[in-house]
Amino acid sequence: LSVLTMKENLGDDDRVNMRDAAEQLLLVIDNLRATHEQAEGRPISNETFQLSMLAQQLRAQMAPVFQNLGFELFTDIHPSAEGFFIGDKFRLRTILSNLLRNSAYYSDGHRLWLTVKAENTVRRDVLRVVAEVEDNGHGLSQELVERLMRKAGKHSVTPGVTGLGLWVAQDWIEQLGGKLEHTSSARGGSKFRLELELKVDTGKEYQDDNQGVNVGTPWEEVRVLLADGDAALRRTFSELLVQNGAYVQEAASSAHIIDILEMNATDLLLLDDNLPGMAVEKLVELLRTNQNTVPIIAITGDTIKQLQHRLLAVGADVVIRKPVRESDLNAAINTLVTMGRMRRGQHH
Repeated sequence: LSVLTMKENLGDDDRVNMRDAAEQLLLVIDNLRATHEQAEGRPISNETFQLSMLAQQLRAQMAPVFQNLGFELFTDIHPSAEGFFIGDKFRLRTILSNLLRNSAYYSDGHRLWLTVKAENTVRRDVLRVVAEVEDNGHGLSQELVERLMRKAGKHSVTPGVTGLGLWVAQDWIEQLGGKLEHTSSARGGSKFRLELELKVDTGKEYQDDNQGVNVGTPWEEVRVLLADGDAALRRTFSELLVQNGAYVQEAASSAHIIDILEMNATDLLLLDDNLPGMAVEKLVELLRTNQNTVPIIAITGDTIKQLQHRLLAVGADVVIRKPVRESDLNAAINTLVTMGRMRRGQHH
């Protein structure tokens, strides 16, 4: 990262490599911070959260990182995960993030899978949350897994092993009363299976822990500029957004986008790559060069990873590949809200 910052002229590949380096640095910082907070006795929290939404947000945030590492991330969120649970959302999110990251860093495959579901227990008010992380590489030996799960501290350093995140995951799972198992995956690589029993929240409507108000739908009160050159697709997307509470303006060309952004307050730009006029990559770069900070979700039908990387490098916040599912859009908007890139219902 320091070498790249010293370069006077950065190319597209340099920007992608810089993003990768920054992500890896953040991983180290996050794990050190998590270890410190655990050592300082960070209290276990109990808050209400929707398991499926947590998994969707995690997928939206992590997928671009794994794309840069050469991995595709697939998610299988069962209907049983749609309910609301009471538990330590911060720890659960960190655990899943660390399991995914370690699977990517130690796998020689190119695909990752995250499966989330809930199973019945003997108690009606408690469900068993099950999360499985798999890869399609050659798998990790049990000896290496055991080494990765050892605490890395001042007096217990394992040479050549940097799996601090896996130890954090194991330690926190035990604190929460759950368990973590490692087995071989039918997909060819390793499988980490997390089991954790959580109480079900059957009470009032879920409250957003950041805003203190009813979440409603992810798009509620969001002012969206929908840019797509295909009128039929614009109509389909617009109906979906309006049904979910968004305020929608439409643009059919790159020039139209610039005019609307100059004249109207906009919370989000939903940008399809089949737009007439300027290429979507150039348009995003132009907006960022002109200091326009509107959050951008770019939708592309191009399967070439370099284009997706370039879109992220020039300033797109999230890239979604076609065909687009409603869950993909929901996850993307929640990612932007969570990151602080967008504030729902706050007028400029």
